[in-house]
Amino acid sequence: MIKLLIQRADRLGDVLFSLPIIDQLKALPYPIQIDYLVSPAGEALVAHHPDIHTHHVYTPTNRASLTQTIRNEGYDIYLCLWNHPHLLALGKAAKIPMRIGHSNHTWWTNSYLTHPVPTRWDNLITHMIEHNTKLLIPLGLPPVCKPAVLPIPKNNPWPTATQKVALFTQTGGSNIPFPPSTIEAFIHYMNRQAPNAKIVLLGHDPESPFLATKGPNIINAINQTSLETLMAWIAYCDTYIGPDTGPTHLASYYNKPTVFFSPLKINPPGTFGSLSNRQVIIRQDTDYSKLRLTPSDYPHYLNYLTGEYLYNAYQRLQALPGVADTDIRDQHGYATLRILYFPFPGDPSHYTAYDAVGFPVFTAASNWPALFRQLVTHNISILHGNVPRVIGKLLQWYMGIVKKIVQPIIFRYPLPKTPQDVLKNYRDARA
Repeated sequence: MIKLLIQRADRLGDVLFSLPIIDQLKALPYPIQIDYLVSPAGEALVAHHPDIHTHHVYTPTNRASLTQTIRNEGYDIYLCLWNHPHLLALGKAAKIPMRIGHSNHTWWTNSYLTHPVPTRWDNLITHMIEHNTKLLIPLGLPPVCKPAVLPIPKNNPWPTATQKVALFTQTGGSNIPFPPSTIEAFIHYMNRQAPNAKIVLLGHDPESPFLATKGPNIINAINQTSLETLMAWIAYCDTYIGPDTGPTHLASYYNKPTVFFSPLKINPPGTFGSLSNRQVIIRQDTDYSKLRLTPSDYPHYLNYLTGEYLYNAYQRLQALPGVADTDIRDQHGYATLRILYFPFPGDPSHYTAYDAVGFPVFTAASNWPALFRQLVTHNISILHGNVPRVIGKLLQWYMGIVKKIVQPIIFRYPLPKTPQDVLKNYRDARA
């Protein structure tokens, strides 16, 4: 029996993105015991997982005793998904013979790993699940982008309703939740347009602005759910609405029709998106002059996000058919990559095929200050077309060195007629 320890001692959503590894490991031709190392935030998720033998909980204060406990377990393989310095060093300190993790091309990181795996973090349309399952290559398993198989809770908490809508009202801190005024206005729209629907408000926040929210179609479950009951509300709903956060990825694994709110420029759907085969992505990141936002930016950045806007997104979702996995990933790509196009003589000034799929293309300005503004305002990830070599290098330098964000890639040929070709070229260039 091979004993393997998977480490993702971070937020709930990060642990969720690691779970597809378990399904992949079942393909190994020999028996394997799967254990987990998590933070307190992820403990409830792994504690009752049917394929996890046991789990350990990391806190900053128990590192020494935890290292000894793990050493005594006699693990054969350490799968380090998060290169936190303490957790990266733990596998070596616990004398685990095979230690696999993401290489960042530094001697310090790689000295703790026996099998560092090169990772292209600059590929904005490689999903986090793909990054995680890529660490299985040393075990002879291919990377995948598939949702994990989660057990469905036995108890259905929903009352009878024509539409059952689960709405998550907060995030774990790495993203922006829906503005409270948007949720309140959305509820009013649902009261008028779908009076027989039920909406459950979900979240854990003692200062939530929705603690006192009531109504004939409202079930207020804020601060009233364990992880198991949260999973039940989501597993048995008809539609899920939420920001980029852990419970939204639960809905993704249950393949729930989802309105996915992904506002932050630095957290793209290509990396963190829902895998539901019916989804509407709310993301307007191409018209604001900052890359990294503070709470003071939110009212201006999100001024488009009214209750009516959210209700219309919900209505569009109801009419959508299910799509194939490749179409989901294309949708993520269109919502992630942004093109700054330098036209060749005679090129058209409109991009009809790209507009049709919501793939933003902007025509490059003719002066330096305007070009720099375009990079940041439009969140540019591709410089395409007749890009002068010096200008291209300077624009890459500006985003990578000055703004400390992924440098845009350069394609020096005309814009393809088919948007999917841009996605393919991008994937190939950053494979």
